[in-house]
Amino acid sequence: MAFLNQKRWIRRIVAVGSAVAIVVLHSNLQAKATPVFTGMGDLPGGEFNTSAEGVSADGSVVVGTASSANGWEAYRWTRATGIVGLGDLPTSAFDSGAHAISADGSTIVGTSRTVFRAEAFRWTEATGMQGIGVVSEDDVSSEATAVSADGSVIAGHRHIATSVHRYESFRWTEGGGMTDLGSISGTFPYDKVNAMSADGSQVVGFSFATEGGANQAFRWNESEGIVGMGDIPSGGLNSHAKGMSADGTYVVGWGTNGPREPFRWSAATGMVGLGVVSGTGDTAFDISDDGSIVVGGRSASSLQQQSLAFIWDQRHGKRNLQQLLTNNYGLDLTGWSLVAARAVSADGSTIIGTGYNPSGQWEGWIVQGVPEPSTLCLLFPVIAVLSHRRRRS
Repeated sequence: MAFLNQKRWIRRIVAVGSAVAIVVLHSNLQAKATPVFTGMGDLPGGEFNTSAEGVSADGSVVVGTASSANGWEAYRWTRATGIVGLGDLPTSAFDSGAHAISADGSTIVGTSRTVFRAEAFRWTEATGMQGIGVVSEDDVSSEATAVSADGSVIAGHRHIATSVHRYESFRWTEGGGMTDLGSISGTFPYDKVNAMSADGSQVVGFSFATEGGANQAFRWNESEGIVGMGDIPSGGLNSHAKGMSADGTYVVGWGTNGPREPFRWSAATGMVGLGVVSGTGDTAFDISDDGSIVVGGRSASSLQQQSLAFIWDQRHGKRNLQQLLTNNYGLDLTGWSLVAARAVSADGSTIIGTGYNPSGQWEGWIVQGVPEPSTLCLLFPVIAVLSHRRRRS
């Protein structure tokens, strides 16, 4: 009898322990599953208008462009400081914009208009905003759109002064300056860079392809040069590469399958479409370091107030980001229209983008603490294991 009573007590202890473990696990997961949404705000003066374009690897620093009392101005945002203008290059018409940021948030790149031209810039807290020049003094402009994790390598494109519009991609280092990356099209270069791998050895963008007279996504590295990536299988050729994972394994952007369709590319799979939600299509802008999270949407501020920002993962596919934040995580986004998710942190937990705020103004935004796609599913296997152990006992 004592033995039987002992077994009953053991079963009760296991049952209570299982219940406590489940409650604690559920509470921890719920705590992690509460994202925080914040609007970037605006710089003082001027018309209220901001866009968010880049985020540091840990999701703590955001960069973009805002309207200020002086004109369009590049900015840096943190939760502690809010939105802070970065100024402009000297003797300019005051027109600057930030397009990308290094992994640690210390280096920002973009473009700023001077007396002579728009010039690519590199900003650090120690040096402020400094122009990185042009390839030729005849160039109309240069624009920096990508930067390596440590800020030592920059890529972008320059506008060449000819009778027709010509753009050539460049890669910049402090020791080597600005060098051309070449072109797919050869005699008629029209190439623009959009993203770079963490070590600066790989670059992606688009090139005007001679075949069909359309644009084609490309990849570049020093050994292969510019290599066209083709398009989503549809019989056409019109694609752009917009983002790249830290190690260069994955590339995202848009291709054509009727309307524009976002894609994720790897050497193993080729260019795979992620699906079309809106009739006019949309774009994948960025991807997490491990390639598991893709974000995108539409980018034009002239759009009607439509919530087109999306998030994609392998398990769930493509989902409307605003609906996910509202329906799954209980965020109150009344009056907001999240038009585009423009960048994602290394681990996928922070997403930044642009849309319309409740006052109908174009404003950058950030959502921090987005759970991993599988996080909430972890509870059920644990419950099953605990229940199985309890039955066996």
